[in-house]
Amino acid sequence: MSTNPPDGYPPPPEQQNNPSWDPYAGSGSGPEPTRQLNFGPPPPEQPWWMQRWFGIASLAVGAVIILALIGALFGEDDSEPAASTTTTDPSPTATVTVTATPTPSPGPAEETGAPAEAEAENEASKKAGEKAADEPADAWTMPDEVGKNLQAAQDHIQGVTDDPFFVTLSEDATGEGRFQVLDSNWQVCSQSVAPGEKFSANTEITFYTVKLSETCP
Repeated sequence: MSTNPPDGYPPPPEQQNNPSWDPYAGSGSGPEPTRQLNFGPPPPEQPWWMQRWFGIASLAVGAVIILALIGALFGEDDSEPAASTTTTDPSPTATVTVTATPTPSPGPAEETGAPAEAEAENEASKKAGEKAADEPADAWTMPDEVGKNLQAAQDHIQGVTDDPFFVTLSEDATGEGRFQVLDSNWQVCSQSVAPGEKFSANTEITFYTVKLSETCP
């Protein structure tokens, strides 16, 4: 058996019967040598809690726990046992007859009522209540403002009513129709509501005034 060299020519005559002759020797051709690839060091091994088998086992355990809880919730019997009733024969009841005792009627002294003093006090309280009911809830007693400065009289009325916006009127007591531009320059000669009378928030109070240098008519 002869082996042809890579160029297709037969071997030389001196090598035709040499079985160890290599036709590729020294020709630069022939099968390429096997190359070894270097991929670096192998990756580090993952811890056990990050491996796939641990995740699968955890899912399985969680599913078993959930199924057990569902079974426990729906397996409970919420029905309560009916209360047993025991029927007993009624015992005979004894009949008792009660005789009513007549109550004595009050005598003439008892029907008279409270003494005369108590009746007088009740009558006075009744009249006071009726008088208070007739008066409005916001009623005040009118003070005497005659001789005072007009501004001081107005401030006094607002203090009595505890209303800083309570409005009072003023007029010229001489009849000349002068306006009280500066209230502190006028004095009160008379008032439309007499001292001691009751007035309310709806009462119109008018002070009749003259200037401080003048005499009341």
